[in-house]
Amino acid sequence: MTSDPAAWELVSPQWRACLVEAWTSWSHGSLGVGAVIISPDGEVVARGRNREGEQHAPAGQLAGSYLAHAEVNALSALPRRRHPGHRLLVTLAPCLVCASAIVMTQLPQLTYAAADPVMDDVSSWLATLPWAASRLPDTDGPLSGPIGHFARLLPVLHMAEHRRQGRSFAVYQACQPGLVSQAEQLLADGTARQLRDLPCHLAFGALALPADA
Repeated sequence: MTSDPAAWELVSPQWRACLVEAWTSWSHGSLGVGAVIISPDGEVVARGRNREGEQHAPAGQLAGSYLAHAEVNALSALPRRRHPGHRLLVTLAPCLVCASAIVMTQLPQLTYAAADPVMDDVSSWLATLPWAASRLPDTDGPLSGPIGHFARLLPVLHMAEHRRQGRSFAVYQACQPGLVSQAEQLLADGTARQLRDLPCHLAFGALALPADA
């Protein structure tokens, strides 16, 4: 597989931090989701990654639990107060757990890189609850291009390797068969194994485009 080192140069520092968290998550046997929180002036003030497949996490974060999600770990690093103007960047659209955590913390803005067909009705459902509806963040996403594709691919790689019999993988097989095929090929030919120990910027250059691009 060829790699395009220049692809990483086009990624903003904030999204680089988020993608590094996602790559580290996948490389450590978790789902491959990363999140960062940025202040109004663009500073990364908190970060987290999915750690379901890990046994250790920094103080105040979760690992080895079904609740060890990227957004939860990032949000838990924030002081207990309101954070006007702050934005959560996350590589995969929030699930029910994480969307609820965002509502509880009242973080005002959210951008996600990849849609999740398994959880595509979460925001609509929360909007039916009066208490939650008034606290939903202003939301952008998904992203197109290399960031979006890289963010979509990592969770599918994890599911193809570790959760093939799960209901979530079946949803991806039905909704995004091309992405599933790319993930399965990367695992079958050994490319995923070869990339696992590389730094994120090199892996991004190799994985950020669809197989037929």
